[in-house]
Amino acid sequence: MLKDNLYHIKDNTAWNDQCRFDISLETDSVIYKAHFPGQPITPGVCLMQIAVELLSIHLGCEHKLSGARNVKFVSPVIPVEGRIYSFTFSSIKHVDECLSARVTVTSGDTVHAKMTLSVIQ
Repeated sequence: MLKDNLYHIKDNTAWNDQCRFDISLETDSVIYKAHFPGQPITPGVCLMQIAVELLSIHLGCEHKLSGARNVKFVSPVIPVEGRIYSFTFSSIKHVDECLSARVTVTSGDTVHAKMTLSVIQ
């Protein structure tokens, strides 16, 4: 898990078929020493894993990524002390044997990523 190693949950809210987690990034994580030294950027695969972990927390049990579509990394997610990134999950629903959710990653008015993830238990 990346929780408490790469990120920390600051707040979470749920309503209807949606939820939002506000997180901060661990600026001295080993991941940033490799990606990229001096100009750290959160790898897209880490953003997807964070989303799966947060969705699992929301659902109350561990899930694994089974598919992703419409993945768009719009703006780099840079680890800055004190910056809060929001992961907003919408359209959470069962599709066949999977659970599907739309995920938007933002900070303030900036959209960093959009994706639709499918997870299985």
